[in-house]
Amino acid sequence: MSKSSLSRQNNIYQAILSKGRIYVSELSKNFHVSSETIRKDLDILERQGLILKKHGYAEIMNDYFQLPLNVKITEHALAKQAIAKKALEYIKDNSMIFLEYSAN
Repeated sequence: MSKSSLSRQNNIYQAILSKGRIYVSELSKNFHVSSETIRKDLDILERQGLILKKHGYAEIMNDYFQLPLNVKITEHALAKQAIAKKALEYIKDNSMIFLEYSAN
């Protein structure tokens, strides 16, 4: 699979996350590729369990992703703090770490 395909699939997934549902025709127009290419990308995302592919559109697999960020941040706050404290044990002084943003 090419890097451009992976990038497009990631962007498609992000679009579905932000809208909850998006049409194949809209994706095809936005990414300047055929509807068939979009359908293949959606097949891959569906096999990964990320989306549900419907006739003419795709939607997010899990309603959790549609919750507002402030709700996700406060959910399981104590468990998230415990995980962070444990992670600190593995980070040495003067180390550099990179974090990717996520609400999970």
